[in-house]
Amino acid sequence: MKKALDLLNNNQLEEARPLLEEYIKLCPEESEGWRLAAQVDLNSFHDVDKAYDELIEALRL
Repeated sequence: MKKALDLLNNNQLEEARPLLEEYIKLCPEESEGWRLAAQVDLNSFHDVDKAYDELIEALRL
């Protein structure tokens, strides 16, 4: 997660996304991973539907 956060802080969203996916697979109960993934999907990939789904998942936790 630290590496993903470092990349996000350096505005390297596309590079951080695979690390967030890995983190979510390892720790699906951590809402912060879902929230950050949603932020990347919205800001970098403009995938609103996927971002909404990930935010909903974060709120469920």
